[in-house]
Parts: sequence; C-alpha cells; structure tokens
Amino acid sequence: PNIHIPADAISRSVQFLARQGEKNSARRWLRRALNEMPTWPALEFGWTTSAVYNSFARAMAVVDGPEAAERMLDQALADGHQEKRSGFRKAAVHSALDLKADIGGLDEAIEVARKLRSPTQRRKELANLFARAGRWKELREVLSQVTSPEEAADVMWWTKFELPGGAVV
Repeated sequence: PNIHIPADAISRSVQFLARQGEKNSARRWLRRALNEMPTWPALEFGWTTSAVYNSFARAMAVVDGPEAAERMLDQALADGHQEKRSGFRKAAVHSALDLKADIGGLDEAIEVARKLRSPTQRRKELANLFARAGRWKELREVLSQVTSPEEAADVMWWTKFELPGGAVV
C-alpha cells in the first residue's frame, strides 16, 4: 500500500548510478520503473502517488536535467492537490514545491505557491520560498499577513530551515 517507499529506493539507486557516471544505466532503469509504474498497486491517489512522482522527478532531474523532471513535478502537484486529508495534502504540495525549487525552478515554485487556495498554506509556502531566495521584502509582506501568533510561530519554525545554517540541528 505504501508504494512510495520502494519508489524512493529506486529513485535513490538511479541517482547513485547517475552520480557514479553510469547515466545510461540510470536512464534505462528509470525508464523501466516509469513504464512499470502504472501496474503498481495504489490503494489511494493523493499523497502516496504524489510522493512516487516526486521521487522519480528527483531522479529524472539528476539523470536528464531539471527540464525533464517538470512533467513529473506537475503530476506530483496535481496528485497532491487531489488528497482529501488536509495535512497529507499540504505535505504533498510542500514536497513538490520544495523539489521544484531544489532543481532550479524557484520562481516557478513561488508562482505555484501564490495560487494555493488555503491562505495559511500559501503564506507558509511563500515564506519558505522567499527566505530560500533571499527576497526579504516579499518575505516581510507575507509575514505581515499572518493572522495569529500560532500561525506566525508555525511559519517561522519552517522558514528557519531555509535560512543559512537553519537546518543545523
């Protein structure tokens, strides 16, 4: 039922091959996984399938470049938006936006985040992305829109990881 776990293992293996100079082998194994993926059992669509597309998009970006990963990232976002459970949906969308930013699509990720329906999620995602981009004026504008001390704390908790040295534990 958790097909994202083996998909992530395949993705990590493909990335390892590519980083070891075996891009042709990595490309072949990734293509095989992508061809077989429609036959894999998925009990529900949403965060699980979004995680699979996200994992393979990361591998595709390493093997063939960020442009090649775009279609998969779009599918990861679409499946993430289909998730019925709010927390799972937010996590799936966040993961896809984070990967889009990681592979060089920071401005695109910001544009997608600007269109999120939930004002709270929109502020949280935009704050993270603006901090990552060093766009402090826009970050300040987003932070001025928070509606409660609890939301401010939540936004700042996650934003700190985007700041230099913020991921150090």
